[in-house]
Amino acid sequence: MIPEKRDEKPSEDIISDYDAQSEALKLFFEKNIVRNYVSFWWLGLINNFHYCLVGSASDDISERFNVKELLGLLPCANAALNFVVRFINTFCTPRLSYNIRFIITGLQTLIGIALVCVSWPIGNSSGIAAYVIALIGVVFCGNASAYGESVSLAFMECFPALTVGSWSSGTGGSGVLSSLIYLGLRSAGLIFPYIFLLSTPFILVYWVCYYFMIRIPIVKGLPAALGFSALSVKGEDLHYEINSFHEPPLTKTEEYYRMITGGSNWWATSWGDIPRLTSDISAEEEDRNIGAFERLRRWWRRKGDVICEIHRHMFANYMNLAIVYVAEYASQYMAPYSFARKRYAESTNFWISNGYVILALCYQIGVLISRSSLYCVRIKKVWIITLIQLLNTGGWFAQAFLLFISSDDEATQSKLMFALFVWMIFVGLMGGASYVNVFHNVLDQIKNEETDMIISMENPSDEEIFRIKQLYKEKAELAMNIGALYQCLGITLGSVLDVFYAVFVLGDKIRNR
Repeated sequence: MIPEKRDEKPSEDIISDYDAQSEALKLFFEKNIVRNYVSFWWLGLINNFHYCLVGSASDDISERFNVKELLGLLPCANAALNFVVRFINTFCTPRLSYNIRFIITGLQTLIGIALVCVSWPIGNSSGIAAYVIALIGVVFCGNASAYGESVSLAFMECFPALTVGSWSSGTGGSGVLSSLIYLGLRSAGLIFPYIFLLSTPFILVYWVCYYFMIRIPIVKGLPAALGFSALSVKGEDLHYEINSFHEPPLTKTEEYYRMITGGSNWWATSWGDIPRLTSDISAEEEDRNIGAFERLRRWWRRKGDVICEIHRHMFANYMNLAIVYVAEYASQYMAPYSFARKRYAESTNFWISNGYVILALCYQIGVLISRSSLYCVRIKKVWIITLIQLLNTGGWFAQAFLLFISSDDEATQSKLMFALFVWMIFVGLMGGASYVNVFHNVLDQIKNEETDMIISMENPSDEEIFRIKQLYKEKAELAMNIGALYQCLGITLGSVLDVFYAVFVLGDKIRNR
């Protein structure tokens, strides 16, 4: 029998049934799991693609402008303003529409590509000036990756926790793909500006995946109850289809599931600012007529307790992530100094002549494997990874200084290169494992806190559930972005350590090898 459409509101006991609402949303995500996971995988891949492409091209860029000892400035530039853009996203523009934020991410990458390409012809007349322009372009590429990561991690908070595993796997794949593309096109005779230019279509794919491929739930009449209005999803008119003649009767979960439709971000997500909590609106009105310092003090009074609470629970995870990234980047950018390249300058051996790019590829292979491992292996004691990575760093610094894995014989050196390749894969494995497990630990703990809070309440109302979910959504976004800031700190310190070691410790060894 055809169900009768009615505009009447379901009973209040259904509206307040949090478990049924959560199960309905879970069914929606399960229905769209393949589409969403593939879309997030591509978002992660393209988000980090040009950041990783800079890593593969670093040796050629510094060689082109005859500043080999300053190669470490390229990863520094890649991370130079990452802290700033992450801070802006976390604290200055938390209400800006995600639609606009993803446009900003792509535009930054396009500007970076343009500047890197322009630097090549300028290098014919002034190497230092061209290198500075290339560094500015790299800053834009790095900013795009950092800003995009910060935005994506916050956006994913509204999706199932394992979504971060799909996105992280994509970020790992970006390193492998960028290294393979660079290695292949370089071997074919293309110079780095052409390779960067050919990568611009990836930005279009990035926008298509976010705006049209990801399916988000549009909850008819009850966006607040399921908490997804934190993304400012456009509401719909209240239309329920209750089948009173259905045998057996619909469960509460099924009734809620029928209230959910899917939509794409382009049409369903508002381009206006994300709605604020009433307390936030009142606070902003109070802050309008006071000075900047007083506004900052009041902001800390409102948010400081939350930030301190996050650090009490997450500080160990954050510090492990930062230390691992210091060690990871310090190890990775010792690679160009870890074999005597001038000795084999005229070598036709593929493994030696392309040694640095292959080492970059090996590092990215390790990252891809470990960032894709969340579904198979969970590591809660991340300090073990940190300790291993520190040992790796000590080994790579010793290799750059002593060249203990090296030979004067070209055939022997070719074989020894594979020892370096395997070692670099291991460095990537440790770095990727720390990244994915730390962020999963953070997100999982926040979600558990939210669930415990709601369960502890006796018959919570619709509005109470919405407010709790929105508060924890904001807490999760803040926690993920704080983690990204620690990651950025680690990258910056690791890159600075590389430059210091190359200039003041290795010194003439670099120029004479």
